[in-house]
Amino acid sequence: MVKSKITLIAYDEESGKERKTSMYMLIQANDVREAFDNTLHVMKNTMGEYSIPAISETAIMDVFPYFSGEEGETEMLERFNTLKASKPVAAEVQDTNEFDPTYLEESL
Repeated sequence: MVKSKITLIAYDEESGKERKTSMYMLIQANDVREAFDNTLHVMKNTMGEYSIPAISETAIMDVFPYFSGEEGETEMLERFNTLKASKPVAAEVQDTNEFDPTYLEESL
């Protein structure tokens, strides 16, 4: 598992300033490139602008869902098993994001 830092970018029309909000996601991947591709796959339907400033490995090996076995959860378990057995379709990724110089100065 890797941890992807995703920065959501919002523009305030009144002040003309840019506001950034960061969030972290656990992404299942074998290497950094696969983590980047999987993060893009997760974020592909996002309406707003975002960037991925950091991807790092975690000590977490895997995540398993909890199912209590009650009625109605068998469908969720079957859907989970189907999803886990599938593999995301690899798409050609064109990275148009550029590093923000102010962000680089802050992190140094």
